[in-house]
Amino acid sequence: GSIDYHVVKLPETPPTNQNHGAQVAWAKSLGGKLANKREMRLIQANLQDTLPTSGWCWLEEENGSSDAWVCYFLHGGDIYSNRSAGGGAVAVRRFNP
Repeated sequence: GSIDYHVVKLPETPPTNQNHGAQVAWAKSLGGKLANKREMRLIQANLQDTLPTSGWCWLEEENGSSDAWVCYFLHGGDIYSNRSAGGGAVAVRRFNP
């Protein structure tokens, strides 16, 4: 298949225990976005040593009017949570090939 886009994980450390909107704003302030499910799979497979060993992070995808997806650092599982909950983040930039 063809490449959709390139993704780069930004090295900046996110604020901790922030709601989804705050983490989206943080990523945007860096010129990036929150990682989506697909990107987090790649980051966990290739850059695991750059991630915390516990906790979870917000993902870009929302789920309904009040929830968004999160990914657990330890095992990579994902689930959705209320966007008002406090969590971490991983910021990325996307580039077209």
